Amino acid sequence: MQRKRKPNWEKIRLAYEAGEGSYRELAARFNVSFGTLQDVAKRESWVKGYDKTHDKIKEQTRVKLAEEKATIKAKGIAADLQVLDSAIATLALSATTVEPKSQEGAYNAIANLIKIKNQIAPPSAEDLADIAIANGIKPEEFILALAQKWQQQPKD
Repeated sequence: MQRKRKPNWEKIRLAYEAGEGSYRELAARFNVSFGTLQDVAKRESWVKGYDKTHDKIKEQTRVKLAEEKATIKAKGIAADLQVLDSAIATLALSATTVEPKSQEGAYNAIANLIKIKNQIAPPSAEDLADIAIANGIKPEEFILALAQKWQQQPKD
């Protein structure tokens, strides 16, 4: 009597994950029980090829949405900054045409608006470089610190 060979589950799994057939089709092709194949696949969490493609598309969509959200946020910040710049310019112009007592109030309001503007608009890379230079930070130290901070960012 000829001995029955043990199924090559790795080969069956690769065929399934490559999308070469359903459980039933692969069970017939590899001469194994459909129920056993289904149990092994469930226990080992086999994933059919189209599911991997779906995950890739899902990730690409997530990245694209994050980029779009960042763009929308940047546009909103830009609009806020334009409003602040306009208010600062208007106050500066009016401060020159009012009494000295009122000028002090206008200048305080301008200072407050500039503080708000600085909170909304993060410094540019050029601004950060100027700050680093002013504080005597070497370029290598700056780049190393930046890389370390970048890696510490929470992932979405």
